[in-house]
Amino acid sequence: MMWNLSFISEEEFTNHVKATIEKYGEKLESFELKRFNKKIIDPIKLIFDKTVYRSSWDEIVSNEIFIPYFIFHPSLTGY
Repeated sequence: MMWNLSFISEEEFTNHVKATIEKYGEKLESFELKRFNKKIIDPIKLIFDKTVYRSSWDEIVSNEIFIPYFIFHPSLTGY
C-alpha cells in the first residue's frame, strides 16, 4: 500500500493510533448491562430522544452506552 500523506509518516501515524488506543484502557471494553445500570440516566432525555428521533428503545439505550466514548475520545486526542 502506498502512503500518500506528506504531513505524517506511516510509522508516526501507526504509533499515534497505537498510543491513543492504549490510553482508552477499559473504555474500549464491552459495555455490559450491569455496568450500564450504574450510570445515572435522565428519563426525560430518553423519552425526548425517543420521540424526536423516532428510535426504538434498543437504539436509545445503545446511544446512551456510547455517549461516554464520545465524551472521553476528544480529551485523549486533543480535538
